[in-house]
Order: sequence, then structure tokens, then C-alpha cells
Amino acid sequence: MITFKLSDWRNIPGLAAHPVWAKALSWLETEAPKVADGNYGLGEEGFKAMVLSYPHKSRETAILEAHRHTIDIHLTLVGAEGIESDLPERLKMTEYNVPNEADYFEKPAACTTFVGNLAGMVTIVLAGEVHMTGLAVPGFTNVRKVVVKLPARLL
Repeated sequence: MITFKLSDWRNIPGLAAHPVWAKALSWLETEAPKVADGNYGLGEEGFKAMVLSYPHKSRETAILEAHRHTIDIHLTLVGAEGIESDLPERLKMTEYNVPNEADYFEKPAACTTFVGNLAGMVTIVLAGEVHMTGLAVPGFTNVRKVVVKLPARLL
């Protein structure tokens, strides 16, 4: 996972210089704050932004997953959400869901990494990285966010 303030993306080597990263991050910067909840195509098949609002999930109801061929770019617009991550070799895979292109895993008592994704923060989850989103962050009860689904084949 890579975490940074959205306002800093042009200073991160490799992001501003690559047209696909630049398209995704520019859209998050300029369009995401203005649009309603829903899905927005970003050109190529499978390259899309999903704007979502929801209350935090309990750890018991949250899903621990990894995508085989898709990178998730999470931007928090309002509120905050916790994102846990762990190494796939530490976990037991339970299922592969073809429509969601996701491996699902049994949850350990605790994952190795926790990120508090506050408003204005971006967390990039690379293909193959196990993650669980929508978790509570102290002082917050809900989140309005965007997830950009970026097919790894575009990079």
C-alpha cells in the first residue's frame, strides 16, 4: 500500500509522469469532490471511479480481499475510514469471486497494517495486496469516498 495526501500526488515519482496514473489522480482532484454517489467511467474498460457513502463496518462484517488484476485507489472525501492490510502468505484464502475479480480470505485476529484514511488522503492498494476497508477510525462514524478501479494492464 502507498498512502499520501492527494494534494501531493504530482511530487511522487512515477505518478505524475505516467498518463494513466495522472488521469486517475487528476479526476480524483478535480471531479470527485463535485459528483454524486455512483459509478463513473474513466475511458478504458474496467477503469472507473465509484463514489460511495456509508457508515463504518464492523471488523466482523468487513471483507478481507485482494484483486488479482486491479489496483484500487481509495480517496476519502469526507470523514475517515480504516484500511487494514496483511500479507497473503499469512492468510487462508476462502474463495475466488470472478465477477468481483477478488480473492477472499479468513480474517486473522489482527492484520499487520492499519491506515487511518482521513479526508484528503489517498491509499493505493496494488493488485495482489490483501486489504479490508470501511473500518472505524476514532472520532468518525462514516465515510464518503471514491475508489478508482485501475486495471493493472493499463500500466
